[in-house]
Amino acid sequence: MHTVLTIDDEASIRAAIRRAFPEYEVLEAADAETGLQLVASHSPDIVLLDMKLADRDGLELLPVIRRGVDAPSVIVITAYGNVRTTVEALRAGAYDFVEKPFDIEALGVTIRNALELRGLKDEVGELRARVAKLVGEGEGLLLGNETSISKLRSRIDRLAAVDLPVLILGASGTGKELVARSLHQRGPRKTKPFVVVNCAALPDTLIESELFGHEKGAFTGAHSRFRGRFERAGSGTIFLDEIGDLKSGLQAKLLRVLEDGRFERVGGSTQVQCNARVLAATNRDLDVERRQGRFRDDLFFRLSAGVLRLPLLADRRGDIPLLARHFLQRQREKLRSGPATIAEPAMDALLGYDWPGNIRELRNAMERASLLAEGEEIELEDLPQSILQQRESSAAPAICAESLRDQVEAFEAEVVQSTLARMDGNRRRTALALGISLRSLQYKLSRMRPPRSPKT
Repeated sequence: MHTVLTIDDEASIRAAIRRAFPEYEVLEAADAETGLQLVASHSPDIVLLDMKLADRDGLELLPVIRRGVDAPSVIVITAYGNVRTTVEALRAGAYDFVEKPFDIEALGVTIRNALELRGLKDEVGELRARVAKLVGEGEGLLLGNETSISKLRSRIDRLAAVDLPVLILGASGTGKELVARSLHQRGPRKTKPFVVVNCAALPDTLIESELFGHEKGAFTGAHSRFRGRFERAGSGTIFLDEIGDLKSGLQAKLLRVLEDGRFERVGGSTQVQCNARVLAATNRDLDVERRQGRFRDDLFFRLSAGVLRLPLLADRRGDIPLLARHFLQRQREKLRSGPATIAEPAMDALLGYDWPGNIRELRNAMERASLLAEGEEIELEDLPQSILQQRESSAAPAICAESLRDQVEAFEAEVVQSTLARMDGNRRRTALALGISLRSLQYKLSRMRPPRSPKT
């Protein structure tokens, strides 16, 4: 139920408003001080404010009421209305201006309009927050100072402005969908729909209908016309994830859409126009798929007007600390609590891990660790078992009892002997390969200890 607060020193006005609007929770205040207290304690949606209160002028009170992010909408009511007062009230943030004596039905319409506007603003704010969250996740993915990620950011900026298909290549977890969203948000179609299709998740019997729609009676269960994802994308963007899983027949139909901008619904003969920008992604090696006849060459060339290759996280280890702290901060903001830093042993473990799941795995690891951590810092034991197991298996071997000099000589002997073997025993070529003189090689060979026989 919406809350309406009446601030008016006339009891008859307050009573009339209370009786007229039983659908709202109506609060009453006879003076400015009480009104401000009710605004603070009850956060009303609407305030009906008298301009001439006994203890304070309404124009002075209005900016105070309107202060804050979730400030109520204020409808000013006065018996002393004139053009100057109206303009001042509207400039101070009033939603509307009503003169006494007012028509109760007209006031009801004004209240409903104000509530509807507040609802629309809340809805827009929520949608913007969702978009910001998605874009923020994408920007988090693009954080980093490694050369590979810097080049990727630059290519995204260039390709976003060019209204052509883009093929996004990368292993699972590298953020292909987030890159696609970034392309959409930075491009000229950002106010249009962004439609996602996971080609690997849809059964073969349904994917054609999902993509292109179907006519009534096209197959059993088709009780009405269905608009597919391409139609719903309109003049926005359609993102075809895991396109490497698309079967041959659908590849041909998709190629026609890219070439002609038209398609037919399943069971139909009418040509449907398509103006959506196509972005596609796969974790498969499409060169291998093409050679083995599983992916059409012509479709590959159409989709790859622009190509983005996403680096593995293991290939940009220098960015791991920055990304880990970013995901930790996002989790802390979401939960409004949790650790803020990562202990040095834990960070060393993150840097030494192979990250087969790439950025997605790192994000999940930080979210899990932040839930398990008991203090203000992520400790080594808070990390997933997979990271700890790899760290243990790659730990340095026990220190050998031999001296450092003995170990260096043994290593040198191994390198010389292996090089000599590769050169089929030719000492001159071996010396050249090792970058030393023939005399030095002969001296080293003369001093080498014979290999130790294995202990029995």
